Amino acid sequence: MIFYESEHATMSYFEREKLVFTVYHGFTPSDELRRILDASLELVATKDVELGLGDNRNMKVIRPADQEYINTVWFPEFLRLSKIRKSATIESTDVFNQMATKNILKVIGDRIPFEFQYFDSLEDACAWLGIDPEILSA
Repeated sequence: MIFYESEHATMSYFEREKLVFTVYHGFTPSDELRRILDASLELVATKDVELGLGDNRNMKVIRPADQEYINTVWFPEFLRLSKIRKSATIESTDVFNQMATKNILKVIGDRIPFEFQYFDSLEDACAWLGIDPEILSA
């Protein structure tokens, strides 16, 4: 089920797998990034979500102000609402996004209470999460 969709991202929820899957489609302006992040909060607050999968391959740079927002506002609220036990991210091909993500992890890395790992491929991320990648295109 598609939970949120825009030209910048698609967020789907798979009830049987208890999975949220977010695919970014390119550069995401600040206001849209916050809408996506708010949708993720709504999803984890209203659905039974234990697994997270982010496909960031096409995501571009995350602005410093958005990194700060993620670290200080979004992440604490996500931790409060979430029952995530495992989360996988397919790393962006954009070097500026990679640097921004590393900056975010420097701040929140010690506070992540669930298993978290980066991957280069969707197949590897799905295998680690224990889900069939075929469900993502159904």
